[in-house]
Amino acid sequence: MAAEAAAKAAGGDAGAEVRPSGGDEAAGVQVPINPTPNQQRVLDALVRRGQAMGWLVPMSEVTLGRVLGEGEFGVTYLGCWRHAKVAVKIVRLRHAAELTSFLREVETMSYIRHPNVVPFLGACLTAPDKLSLLSEFMDGGTLQDWLHPGGLPAPGTASGTILHPVKPLVERLKMAHQVALGMCPFESCRPAALHRDLKPANVYLDHTGVARVGDLGLSRRLLDEARSSLTGETGTYLYMAPEVMRHEVYDSKADVWSWGVMLSECITCALPYGHTYMTPVQVAMAVAEEQLAPEVPKTVHEEVQLVLRLACQFDPEMRPDFASLADMLGHAIEHMEAAQNGRPTLLSSIQSSLLGSWSGAWGWGTAYPRAGQGQAAKAGPRVRRMPGAAEAQQPTAQGQEGREVKEGQQQAQER
Repeated sequence: MAAEAAAKAAGGDAGAEVRPSGGDEAAGVQVPINPTPNQQRVLDALVRRGQAMGWLVPMSEVTLGRVLGEGEFGVTYLGCWRHAKVAVKIVRLRHAAELTSFLREVETMSYIRHPNVVPFLGACLTAPDKLSLLSEFMDGGTLQDWLHPGGLPAPGTASGTILHPVKPLVERLKMAHQVALGMCPFESCRPAALHRDLKPANVYLDHTGVARVGDLGLSRRLLDEARSSLTGETGTYLYMAPEVMRHEVYDSKADVWSWGVMLSECITCALPYGHTYMTPVQVAMAVAEEQLAPEVPKTVHEEVQLVLRLACQFDPEMRPDFASLADMLGHAIEHMEAAQNGRPTLLSSIQSSLLGSWSGAWGWGTAYPRAGQGQAAKAGPRVRRMPGAAEAQQPTAQGQEGREVKEGQQQAQER
């Protein structure tokens, strides 16, 4: 099974984050990369596009400062460019996979402009030893830091008592709502773009506290010829969709699952699946076998419960798109804020009908498939059972009483 193979390859908890395999070069050694013909074509096209659109940046114009972070594919510095603070990500060219990842990130970010996406400023593509990407500096930290100011609990431990102050639930839901809005342009651009590593650590907050999706190192444009090739494990185990873990063909609905896990984390303010005492690899195996999904707290608003269940359906086709999820969660937040302020809303009278229409539109039943039933238990549309002939002929107590009253009135009139 794919999940078991992943667990063996991961070698335990160290495999909580999965990246595409590279080449034969030793890890950590800086080596010159000779681009493949396809990579060179992409690079040349990006250079021409950057020159035409004005985002091709000479590295000589950028001043590097302190290190902001270090990831699998490179180091991010606080920089200065044209008298503005910027985040400068310089890639490590250890093998061809990292060059491909960088080119994908530049391509994706150069196309997408949205208030909830980290603003792309430019890229340096002409210095082979310092390929870099410039984005607006987000001085609010990450959503992970915002949710867990006291630090993350160790993998494989229960959620337990949260020692740090917890933000109000509505504020946490607003963060998830902003992330959903930020993912909408990924789905709507043509060809569609996949993030493939959506998690709180890859969502950044600007100086006003607005959440912005970033770190697109694993992003991929969903070209027609690539639809049948997206089958490898990419991302982080705790947020990875079951079809990705099973090495099945996947699309943007894999990002929807990751967002659903993030929504669960925003609701509980605890590490996903922390109540299970399972390691990330064990979680991945259980999710791949459809034995485990993010918990849905019964104490939150029913519309929020619905959004979470819809986002984390095991069947990708049953998951709504980000635009629909953002709309549903936005309505839920409005209702919660109105209830807190003690005032009715115009939508309160039709809240239940909206809830029913959303459920019916996506064929959602009542809950996840029961554990232990595997893929055969995928949620399907609710079927209303029609009464049989014998049942239809049997009058109800209320109907019988109504007929007796009507017959009595007729007899009185005849007299």
